[in-house]
Amino acid sequence: MRRLLFSPLLLLLVSVPASAVPVYYQYNLGTLGLANANAGDAPADPNVWTGIWGGDLFTKGDVTVDFNSASKTSDATLQADGRLNSVPFSIASTGDQSWSGRREVIDGGLASDASVSLEVNTNVSNAEVVFLMMNTTWGRTSPSVEVVLQFENGPDVTYTLSGGSNLRDSNDALVNAGSVFWPNSINTNMISNSTGGMTATVNDETHDMTYNGRPFRDYRDVVALFIDPAYTYDRLTNIIIRDIGQNSGPGYDPDASRAWVWAVTVESGAVPEPSSFALFGAGLVVLAYVRRRRQ
Repeated sequence: MRRLLFSPLLLLLVSVPASAVPVYYQYNLGTLGLANANAGDAPADPNVWTGIWGGDLFTKGDVTVDFNSASKTSDATLQADGRLNSVPFSIASTGDQSWSGRREVIDGGLASDASVSLEVNTNVSNAEVVFLMMNTTWGRTSPSVEVVLQFENGPDVTYTLSGGSNLRDSNDALVNAGSVFWPNSINTNMISNSTGGMTATVNDETHDMTYNGRPFRDYRDVVALFIDPAYTYDRLTNIIIRDIGQNSGPGYDPDASRAWVWAVTVESGAVPEPSSFALFGAGLVVLAYVRRRRQ
């Protein structure tokens, strides 16, 4: 009888399913010394403007985005993806908080169509999703940014982000009594929050405000890059955000469609919760006891 009682208990303890707990690695650009722009800088001089005008209105410090909530996306597949629930970001509260491709070009005295890059060292095993809190400045409806994921063993993977799909301008002119801030604006203010596939983008925060009596809206969005499962057992070593500059130069506003990044987070594969480890360990102890008794 005692043997019959042990068998179900043993089965329960050893085969208990592990609860999935995603691991997030947050990269604070200010802390890492990678930030070059104060997001709240006002455009007193457009030549030195670095970030969105209402940057100080956005939440800083520890920020959490429910990427898969119904308020963020209408895509049922994204809503059901547990990896996209409560994604954390770390943003500097003071000093330079973000990286601006526009700022990089201006400070470096580079040509308006120069390619500039932000590189974040990661060294994360079993990376599943890379989250970028980012927009563009003077964004256009064409490819603007390349994100290169470098791995320890496998080949690099490049994601091309385009205005009007994965990215949009951080500012949006609004109509008010027949007057808009940029009457002839060609900047893109649309994103698809149901793209799915290898990338998806949702809005983090939106703020309506005015400048010189004219209305406009500020956006802060989050882009998800889904990593091919073939890299499950590899190590993500670096993330390179390459502002390719192809929307700048002759025929465009100076330094147009430049990448503007708040924060980076990498989500690693799920691991069992400590309670699951404890139960599994208890199962092994019982198994050892039963085998010893039989001997």
